[in-house]
Amino acid sequence: MSVVRRHHILGLASLVACATLASGAVAATKTIDVGNNKTLSPNSGNASIAAADTITWRWVGPDLGHIIESAPGQTEQWDSDPGVIEANITHASGDLFAHTFPQVGAFNYRCRIHPDKMFGTITVTDGRPTAAFTMTPLAATAGERVDFDGMASTDPDGIVMGWEWDLDGDGTFEAFGATPNHTYATARTVTVSLRVTDTSGMSHTVTQQLTVTSPPATVLGTPLALAQSATSATTAVTTPIVDAPSLVATLTASAAAKQRGAVTRGVTFEALCDLGCVVTATGSLVYPGGPKITLTKATKTLIAGQRLKIAMLIPAKSRAGLLKHLKKGKTATATIVVTTPDGASVRKIVKLTR
Repeated sequence: MSVVRRHHILGLASLVACATLASGAVAATKTIDVGNNKTLSPNSGNASIAAADTITWRWVGPDLGHIIESAPGQTEQWDSDPGVIEANITHASGDLFAHTFPQVGAFNYRCRIHPDKMFGTITVTDGRPTAAFTMTPLAATAGERVDFDGMASTDPDGIVMGWEWDLDGDGTFEAFGATPNHTYATARTVTVSLRVTDTSGMSHTVTQQLTVTSPPATVLGTPLALAQSATSATTAVTTPIVDAPSLVATLTASAAAKQRGAVTRGVTFEALCDLGCVVTATGSLVYPGGPKITLTKATKTLIAGQRLKIAMLIPAKSRAGLLKHLKKGKTATATIVVTTPDGASVRKIVKLTR
């Protein structure tokens, strides 16, 4: 091994040792292979990392005559073999060169000997994930289900661990998971928000506007325009007005008897009203040795015959104590009461476990 290469490897070892002493952990490292038939891999030598992370270039052969250097004129500069003439370069299989990127930006580099074939870009971010989602359909009709998909969210130095949604635009994240759905009762424009969290606890929020329109007006199941056309083409007929019988809505609710509470976010259930109605959900949660916790109140509009998932959240100030209790293998009991303005009521008991 040449003196130059030993210098780089010893320098890398010193850098890692200093970082370990200073912070107790080694920054993340990504490796790019150099020299396999004048190529860079994986991803053609391109990589995305967080600030303070390190890129390590590794000579793999069989083609080993390469020098890695940054493109000129950038704020971030590096060179695997400074001062070495291209004709004199002699790398061995397994040689390493590392560079740590302290600042955010996009930095280009190349092989000094084969710049037209071997080049790439290192993209350095602040380490936060990026939230992204789609909505199907983009323009919905009141009473129509809308599907949301947050799987396009990414994280530069880890993975996305949590998806939280504000689907009704009230500023509260009431739905969880990567692919929820929601049915909107009335025509309006809704600001839908997705907040994602990565393994480091860093988060990012993105919003989109969803337009919900009213369904076409109908007369006894016939589109209004067709009904009006048919009426104008025939002799007017007077239809006697008959009082409709008074109907009472039937309310039902269902919930999993046991729900996982490791993240202590809350309790979920589904409600159904056969005629359509507005429901109010209240509830509380208790566990041995702990205070009684009042769950957040939820008021939702149910479309006739369509089941709606409702989440009742645990206040942030109560989550730490509950999580400590659940981690001991114990359970908590939640009592949920769902009511309608005309007095219909449903009561559910849910066990919350780790």
